[in-house]
Amino acid sequence: MINAHGGPLASRLRGVVVGRDGGEPSDDELLGRYVRSGDAEAFAHLVRRHGSMVWGVCRRLLSDHHAAEDVFQATFLVLVARASAVAPRDRVANWLHGVAYNTALKARARETRRRTRERLSAAPAEPIAPAVHDSSDLRPALDRELSGLPVRYREAILLCDLEGRTHAEAARQLGCPEGTVAARLSRGRAMLAGRLSRRGITLSAAALAIELAAGTAAGALPPRLVRRTVDTAELVAAGGAVPPHVAALTHGGFKAMLLEKWKVALVGSALLVALTVAGATEHPDPSVVSRANAGRIAAHPAPVPVAPPREEQVLVTSLFSGDTAKTFKPDGTSVRRLPVGELTYVWRPRYSPDGTRLALLKVGPVTQKSGPWTSNHLYIVDPASKDGPGEPLISDIRCASFAWHPDGTKLYVSHLPPDVKDVAADKPAPLATWVYDLKTKKKAPLELPAGYGVVDVSRDGKTLLAVTMTLNDVYPSRTYLIPVATLKPQLLTEKRFDGQRLSPDGKSVLGVRVEKDLVPLTRSLTVVAVADGSERTVKLPAGADRVYQACWSPNGRRIAFHWCEEVPVDPNQLPALEGGKGWADRVTVADPDGANPKTILTSDGKRTVSGLDWR
Repeated sequence: MINAHGGPLASRLRGVVVGRDGGEPSDDELLGRYVRSGDAEAFAHLVRRHGSMVWGVCRRLLSDHHAAEDVFQATFLVLVARASAVAPRDRVANWLHGVAYNTALKARARETRRRTRERLSAAPAEPIAPAVHDSSDLRPALDRELSGLPVRYREAILLCDLEGRTHAEAARQLGCPEGTVAARLSRGRAMLAGRLSRRGITLSAAALAIELAAGTAAGALPPRLVRRTVDTAELVAAGGAVPPHVAALTHGGFKAMLLEKWKVALVGSALLVALTVAGATEHPDPSVVSRANAGRIAAHPAPVPVAPPREEQVLVTSLFSGDTAKTFKPDGTSVRRLPVGELTYVWRPRYSPDGTRLALLKVGPVTQKSGPWTSNHLYIVDPASKDGPGEPLISDIRCASFAWHPDGTKLYVSHLPPDVKDVAADKPAPLATWVYDLKTKKKAPLELPAGYGVVDVSRDGKTLLAVTMTLNDVYPSRTYLIPVATLKPQLLTEKRFDGQRLSPDGKSVLGVRVEKDLVPLTRSLTVVAVADGSERTVKLPAGADRVYQACWSPNGRRIAFHWCEEVPVDPNQLPALEGGKGWADRVTVADPDGANPKTILTSDGKRTVSGLDWR
């Protein structure tokens, strides 16, 4: 076990041992953490969990121990680069086996070509011994035939035979009964034995199981290799160097993976550049290289030029426009319309942490029963789909707010309980919060004191941003930070804010400060420091009369905000004020203090912006 070693890395490897349900964290959960925030603990746990299986592939296909180590590292570096491409996320073992097998084949082919060149240049030529079929022939043939099995049978063998998990552990991982795992394992072994027999290797299913277990035990994963791999992955994710011999293999892994169905954007753009320019000569920053502290990183520094960031998009939703949901590049270039079907009156859109889903509210019709707060419907949209959102996740909820759980599979949703009929308009609304699981379609109450509506969650999942409100006002009354560990609200500010968003680093809150008692009502864009509640006003463009929505860029270095400007308008297009003037909507991106602004959307008089988000 790796946790026998001391030091920061050992602490990291010991850190992720409990899942959110109190048990062992699932692959889905660990990979979600890594995709969302580059969680090094989660990645280390994945290496430890699946390392023995990957190492087995490397040792079966490669006789050279050092080449096997290179392929092992390359396999997990492909995971660094393509973590978001693993679908579904609970099939990490299956995905890693495919990458390891393809990468090991490439390494073996290179080694074969090298030896052939050496043999041809030697005199006399070295005789080649004829192949003899014995149990050793199982090693190179196993993974080829295993990769040809249907996924459900292959997964059972990978988890139980090659990773040594019990039926119960595999059942939890695969989300099926233990009996199903046992049946798949038995059927998979029989199918694998049949495929091997066609290659002249005759083993019964029972003998095959014994051979697999023995091979896994004999090729125990070296703890130092785990440490080296985790350090290298962390180094590369931070823009550091990749050893040239590993980089060449990983580039091959990319080619193999690109032949498959996954076409999701790379998580680590710095890694991609490192893999494609491994032959460059400039030395990396020594302070970065020194972080590896192991393996061949320091001995073989390779340059990694700074890669351009992954393309970002700003989402703008509108209440009435035909472009109900549309994305733009930060420079204002229009990208595409999102598939929201016939939905109108949508607001407060929020991308999931990995950007693959979108949650938004549709404002329902105002009825006598709804009081000052109308009902809302919460929808989940697939931005990549051409279809509409279908049925709402939740219907007819009042005083609604929501935020994505950091793992991207759940939502915190706050609203008035259905049984609450009458609430004094000047009293705090008795909001309740539930956690909705998008996989199981089930919900569980969050043991949060009544009256707090969750509006955002920190990236590490440790802090909720929440507000209180009264029914006689559309603006929240107070803003709170709530540690998930204790669920005890801590007041951030008593001042009235709207549309609050936590910064990616969790140190600031961006929101619209509302001075309700001033006439006319004044709205200013403000950043509040989490540490002490101090405020800093964002400078708005000239002519900005009102500001309504705002959000952070993914790295927290820019913001986007929606504001209105009083302009002359065509009365047939926009309701005019006195003197033939009206309000036109604008969306601007700028630095967090308002510097370097660029307006990316200028209303044509028909668009009423209702929400922003940035992925």
